[in-house]
Amino acid sequence: MSITVACVCGKRFRTEDKNAGRETKCPNCGRQLTIPMRSYGLVKPNTPPDERMVTSVAPGPPRVPVPTAPQGRSIMGPPPTRGPTGVHVKLSFLPLAFLLYLCRPRVVIDGVEHRRYWGTHEFPLAPGPHRIEISFRYLFMSRCGLNSVSFELRPGETLHIKYYMPPWMFSRGSITVGSNIGEPILTERSPGYVGVAGQGAGATSHAAIWSMILGIVSVALCAGALAGIPAVILGHIGMSATKGPAAKSGRGMAIAGLATGYIGIGVTALFILVQALSL
Repeated sequence: MSITVACVCGKRFRTEDKNAGRETKCPNCGRQLTIPMRSYGLVKPNTPPDERMVTSVAPGPPRVPVPTAPQGRSIMGPPPTRGPTGVHVKLSFLPLAFLLYLCRPRVVIDGVEHRRYWGTHEFPLAPGPHRIEISFRYLFMSRCGLNSVSFELRPGETLHIKYYMPPWMFSRGSITVGSNIGEPILTERSPGYVGVAGQGAGATSHAAIWSMILGIVSVALCAGALAGIPAVILGHIGMSATKGPAAKSGRGMAIAGLATGYIGIGVTALFILVQALSL
């Protein structure tokens, strides 16, 4: 029995059964054809075997197997997992205040105390609201640079908290919180107050800074009342700036400026009194 092969160009030709499965070319168009092993398709009933036609088409591109997965599983791999939830805390200070290298900051998160060295540290936390408080011991001050901030963690979120201690030890350390380093979200420089970065919340009072500077000048450089009187005036202005809903930090510097300013004024008054009595 022979096999009838039909090409897509319309040419039909016969070949012997022994050639089934072999490659051949269409005598009309030269297209590469594969002689099938058996006939397929619709065959009319009572058709003689020699008249049965087998249609062969040119081989197409190989099929790419489609991966399958067991029932209930995805072929796209495991579902994405969330990252760890927690905070990265960076503790830093001005390098000129090198004595702070001898101090170990105290990081209190939700009432749990952690002693850490200056640098960056990671704390895993559960999602939800949290509060962090940072300070360190310096000479006679047990909670120098004390500051705290409240924040809320979402599942899989890691916040970056930066604590920076300025060179004047009577000031609070600054705290900024951001989802990425360099991207501040909120800042707090006074307990119980959460401000938005860029609005001036928690900034150090300039009057308090200058009060402390002038107070030191009045005592250390013997400027007396010449620097002591401005130190006292600016000290009171700085104290007022550290109160109220938009309170600024620097209360310790204002107190230091007031103390040294009054000392400078007192030394000047005593000097004038002694000189008057000696005449």
